[in-house]
Amino acid sequence: MADTESSVVIVKQFSKDLPRQELVDFLSCCGNLNALTVVADQADNTLGIGIACYKEVAAAKIAVQLNGSTLRNKVITCRIAPNTFMAPPANPNDGPLPVNLDADKLTPASVFTTLISKGFVLSPELMETYQKKPSKDPAKVDATHLMGTCSIQSAHGTFLRAHSGKDSNVDLQESASAWETWTIESLGENLVSIKSIHNTLLCAHRGGCGSKVTVTAKSTAETQWILIQHDDGSGFTFQSCYGTYLRAYPGGEGAKVDLQTKYGAWEVFQIAGRILTKAIRSCHGTYVRAHPGGDGAKVDLKPSCGPWETFVLEKLSDDKIAIKTMHGTYLCAHPGGEGAKVDCQTRVGMSEKWSLVEHDGNRYSFLSCHGTYLRANRGGEGAKLDLQTKVGNHEIFTIEEGTKANIVGVVGAKLAGSVNSLSEGLGKLKFGGNK
Repeated sequence: MADTESSVVIVKQFSKDLPRQELVDFLSCCGNLNALTVVADQADNTLGIGIACYKEVAAAKIAVQLNGSTLRNKVITCRIAPNTFMAPPANPNDGPLPVNLDADKLTPASVFTTLISKGFVLSPELMETYQKKPSKDPAKVDATHLMGTCSIQSAHGTFLRAHSGKDSNVDLQESASAWETWTIESLGENLVSIKSIHNTLLCAHRGGCGSKVTVTAKSTAETQWILIQHDDGSGFTFQSCYGTYLRAYPGGEGAKVDLQTKYGAWEVFQIAGRILTKAIRSCHGTYVRAHPGGDGAKVDLKPSCGPWETFVLEKLSDDKIAIKTMHGTYLCAHPGGEGAKVDCQTRVGMSEKWSLVEHDGNRYSFLSCHGTYLRANRGGEGAKLDLQTKVGNHEIFTIEEGTKANIVGVVGAKLAGSVNSLSEGLGKLKFGGNK
């Protein structure tokens, strides 16, 4: 008899703490089992190896196709045992095995569909072939209008947040600001990548329910997502290359994000209006730069523009703005006259409120609550940023515009309408006067 006609399947590499019953539930979908032995050492510690003895050879042939599936976040291997392999006898203490399946009616398609419906994560190839498709074919969703910079809001009202670093965490935040800024880029055929402000990509890790979501610098299949639009208009769902779905948990700042094998309310998101993320360029061609840190973190100038030179202009309720850095801090003007200090603070008080003074074109001055103006001093990287009592060239900045954008308020609420100019977008604030 050829090895392929054996009815014994050896399963390896599952978690050592995987309950035997879960392994039974998984393998018994393929056919009737005579015995299932979980191999253990002399101290009765399981070794992550199982021996499944099927009544029918056909069932074993289906079971080996589960090679590459995932149990409790561990990718397993399934191989037919050679005919010379002596399977251990059934252990009477293991309890009965389900034997009520009609072997003649079992097909790979019916088995794999059943396993997926029970929440098991099969190999990517099987998931792609047999997973039930969403009610609306993702390939037919016209999502071109969603491409660009945006925030991604969960069903709980929180926003997807990427932490800095090449392989960093993703969680939720109560309001949308710099770290909650994403760029959705089309990869064709309804595939998208989701890039953070740190220039890292949203990444799905292999596994089933509860698998990790992080950001990574490298573009791979794990950073590609299918964008699914729901027929009822409730929002969008992001499906990973493993067939799992992005999930947001309830809670405030730091609430969890992971993956789920099926989608419900927690897997539905809104792609919110575009966030106004801007660079502030001085008359010297240098850019305002905020360094990481808490209260008192440094602010200076740099000749080129990167993430540290990116800000969110938050409209406040008193016709003023706060200038939020990508580190989550705010530009702060200290009291004093010419040369007074500018740094960062972790919260918005009076010293973190600014008025915009509009000049010709797209040029502005930033007026502090102390009556002083943000000033850029000459120099290259590290040049000084401080305050001045009057407006001259050094106190005039260009706020670089991209495409049309919406403004996000302090609590992440989107203000209506697209804007062509900064003053229009900030609700036609009462500027400190036109110069």
